[in-house]
Amino acid sequence: MKNYVVTDFDKAFDSVNWEFLNNNLIQMGFGKKWRGWIKGCLTSSKASVLINGTPTNEFITSKGVRQGDPLSPFLFIIAMEGLSVAMKEACVHGIFQGLQLPNGGPTISHLLYADDALFIG
Repeated sequence: MKNYVVTDFDKAFDSVNWEFLNNNLIQMGFGKKWRGWIKGCLTSSKASVLINGTPTNEFITSKGVRQGDPLSPFLFIIAMEGLSVAMKEACVHGIFQGLQLPNGGPTISHLLYADDALFIG
């Protein structure tokens, strides 16, 4: 019997909502100045698409974090914190039950690493 599910949020980098990310930063106690720097990094990005080897005009992006940007893994982890909090609440309210480790060990309901998530129940 399988008691776990592995998910891969590979495409989630492209769809991180900036307002959600900012709200997570607020909840985690990041100051206004720090959040402003993050917002500046996100909103200043531009992209173009290659069509038959020729780039289109640049356009401003409105969501997501850039893959390959050194800041992106950090920002994605901040966004994933929202999922972690939701899973903890689901366990507290009995909606989801994690796996109790033997010998009085902790109960594990989920593990997150980069863009992978393991749900254990």
